Amino acid sequence: MENYKLIKKDDRWLCKWKDADGKFHQKICFNCKSKKDAERFVDKLSNKDDQYLYKNIASQMYLEGSPHIKRLEMFGKKLTNETIKQKRSHIEFFLKRFGNRDIRSTRISEIELYLMNDSHSGSFKNNVLDTIGTIYEETIWKCDITIPKPKFQRFSRNSKKADVFDEWEMELILSKKTWENYEHYLIFNLIAACGLRISELRAVRPCQFLWKEKILIVDGFCKTNGERTNYNKKGSEENRKLRVVPLSDKIIRLYRKYIADNSIADGQLIFTREDGTPPRRETLEALFKRTLPKIGIKIGKRKLVPHSLRYTYVTQMSSMVDLEKVRKMVGHNSIAMTEYYNRFSLNSEIRSVQEAFPAVNKLYE
Repeated sequence: MENYKLIKKDDRWLCKWKDADGKFHQKICFNCKSKKDAERFVDKLSNKDDQYLYKNIASQMYLEGSPHIKRLEMFGKKLTNETIKQKRSHIEFFLKRFGNRDIRSTRISEIELYLMNDSHSGSFKNNVLDTIGTIYEETIWKCDITIPKPKFQRFSRNSKKADVFDEWEMELILSKKTWENYEHYLIFNLIAACGLRISELRAVRPCQFLWKEKILIVDGFCKTNGERTNYNKKGSEENRKLRVVPLSDKIIRLYRKYIADNSIADGQLIFTREDGTPPRRETLEALFKRTLPKIGIKIGKRKLVPHSLRYTYVTQMSSMVDLEKVRKMVGHNSIAMTEYYNRFSLNSEIRSVQEAFPAVNKLYE
């Protein structure tokens, strides 16, 4: 409560002030006989009200080592440093506009309208809304009265989905003649033949290839900073969400020879830069984008990116193999798959995709 005025009316003292929206309020200072009594009353009232300001509720949220983070960990919600930084940036973005506002009197429509007029993507706005929701959850620890978490409306994701490639386009992309660098030839062939994400390709190691079973175990991905996880997208240390993908004879031949010729150890990354770190996502995406026009593939209004190879894989395989098996192979199912290095569990998954081998070899001969 700032810039308030104390007014004596009859035998009572009134406190008048203007809120962040410019609205005027007044409150009776109960049991206050003098102006000093009224000032002390207002100070206590201000302290009570300050606990409901967004900036005070969220002051320590998503800061490394803060009580908030330690509390989340105690309740089993362990966040990566990357996620903590991202959520803190959402908090700061929100506090710039609503930091001095009272959470009790702020309308949900005000927050939604503010984001509607913001130029960020729908995906970013939804992430911000998710983080704002945790501010309301924090009131159970910071405020005398818990404020229920609102149900925000979701923004539409305005990013364009990647397009798929035609068969003749895939022949060009997967041709050895297309790529001056042999490693690039191997990289994009593996992405296409296994429906991998770039982050999964960056993390691939020889130990993931089971040559006899003709299987690739997808067991991790590389983050933007190059750090390799031992779990898949939307997985965790506790629920790794690993998956198995059948390999074509062509991929087995190419990769078995390349790994042997270069003496790459089981636990090493197959593809690295000179400093030993995985190739950057941006570098591979830029390379792919530059290469397409050179081989006669016009982009135009189509969104043709390395992820288009994954879309194409799903589209092609779905026409030849049961959709549920395709979902398993690309990791789209929600059933947690655990301990693939347990031979019994692994063999069970291998048997479940055995019938896909003929289709895999027909895919990109």
